[in-house]
Amino acid sequence: MKVWSFHIMGSTFMLLVLYLLKFEPDVVMVFLIFWLIYTIPAVYLYLEYLYVNLGVYIKFNTEGFIYYKNGIEQNINKDQIETITYYLTPNAYKGSGFQYLAIEGFRFVRIVTKTSQQILITNLMSSQLEEDISSLGIPIRRKKRLFCTTRI
Repeated sequence: MKVWSFHIMGSTFMLLVLYLLKFEPDVVMVFLIFWLIYTIPAVYLYLEYLYVNLGVYIKFNTEGFIYYKNGIEQNINKDQIETITYYLTPNAYKGSGFQYLAIEGFRFVRIVTKTSQQILITNLMSSQLEEDISSLGIPIRRKKRLFCTTRI
């Protein structure tokens, strides 16, 4: 729900402005087009993140983490991890809490193991994603992306 909070506030604000403008047909059309442009990329990212997280459960500990996917459990130790990359939007990269678009609430981490296995963890699984990953004590590369799709 935290990912959608900015979108819900923006949509509510648009409805309030439309109400104040008495739902003029031309204004409604302009707002509808803007709302669709504002919403469709966020819905795409949400569905993509849901698909990536389907059947996944991760539990972090001091030694590494336990990764469950579709009933298969793997213990990933810290020494098995090659790289950790955290993908963020430009404002989140700078540490700003301010958002312009609904897609700025989406972030994910890509962990690559020494066996070239890629593990994706999105912020739908954890609202404190960076803190969870930094508990491993492994350097995290941070990368800026305007559109944080997991498809690279």
